[in-house]
Amino acid sequence: MTFTRTAAALGMAVALAGTAAGIAGCGSSSPSTSTSSAPAKLVVWRMGASVPSQVTWMSGVVKQFHSEFPQYKKTKVVVDWIPWGNRTTDWTNALTSGKGGPDITELGNTDTPGIAAEGALANVTSDVKGWKYGSDIIAGNLANDTVSGQNYAVPWFGGVRGIWYNKDQFAKAGITSAPTTWAELVSDAKALMKAYPGTYGLGAPSNYTNAIVSFIWGAGGQVAVQQAASGSLS
Repeated sequence: MTFTRTAAALGMAVALAGTAAGIAGCGSSSPSTSTSSAPAKLVVWRMGASVPSQVTWMSGVVKQFHSEFPQYKKTKVVVDWIPWGNRTTDWTNALTSGKGGPDITELGNTDTPGIAAEGALANVTSDVKGWKYGSDIIAGNLANDTVSGQNYAVPWFGGVRGIWYNKDQFAKAGITSAPTTWAELVSDAKALMKAYPGTYGLGAPSNYTNAIVSFIWGAGGQVAVQQAASGSLS
């Protein structure tokens, strides 16, 4: 029951945020791992709104990058904030024009395979394997950034989903403790539905997909998709 966002990285970009993503062919510059050819500028795309706390945090990341890698101290790092809703359009524009895109980018974990398949991300497999923190990456999270056995990004962050429950309702349904397995979760949900007819044992906000798909995927399920031929859901 975890979720991740990812960032893809060019050689030294892995070092930039510890977790970065490299773009092939549409960035503002052509970064290189060679210390003698450090780029004059690196453009980094961060998803979401540029709220003060995030801007401050990113400024700290850039400062740390310049401190830990003095060979790039003259490289100007420009952080552009891209609203999540704009990412598809901005990516399409960058890929079709071949310019205006980032050197390093944050991606949604479900976006990475498609963009990598288009040839827009650098293959950073060797960088990940040679990175001193590479062995600490959770294998399941890194799998989101792997296409045909090659890494095109690394996890940016992850988190654990949780469930709020009503102790009084649990008591009425005869549930004495919180569930710790999928089987217990399903069993408790059925018990709640029996104790409270007409209700659902497990609810999720319908306008926030991320709040429920983690549970679906974690339990080995898939979200229903429309089948063009029959118009049915499966």
